[in-house]
Parts: sequence; C-alpha cells; structure tokens
Amino acid sequence: MAVFSINVPNEFLPTLDELVIQTGAGSRELWLRNTIGNMLIQYQVQKELGQQIQRRTLELSNLWR
Repeated sequence: MAVFSINVPNEFLPTLDELVIQTGAGSRELWLRNTIGNMLIQYQVQKELGQQIQRRTLELSNLWR
C-alpha cells in the first residue's frame, strides 16, 4: 500500500472537522482515507462497467415514460 501526505490549508480545517463529526468518521485522517477510497472505487467501477451501467440506467428510465 502506498502512503500519501495531504496538506490541508488551515482555512479548511473547521469544514473538515464538521464533515468528520457529521459522518462519524472519528478522525480527519480516517475521513480523508474513506473519501479518497470511495472516489477511487467509484472511478474503477465506472471505468470497468460504465457502458453496462449506462445501458441499464437507460432501460430502467424508459420504464417511467
């Protein structure tokens, strides 16, 4: 596993702390790890299954017309 260092400007620390509290992440580090992990997972799923998801979304959307 790779290790990264993220520098968050002081102006954003209150906002980051609010997000940590709202999500119950427990710490800034855990919130950032979870958020970045979710972004990477979503990107990979979209890359691998994007066309299938788009096709199925269209099929389901057509049911409402």
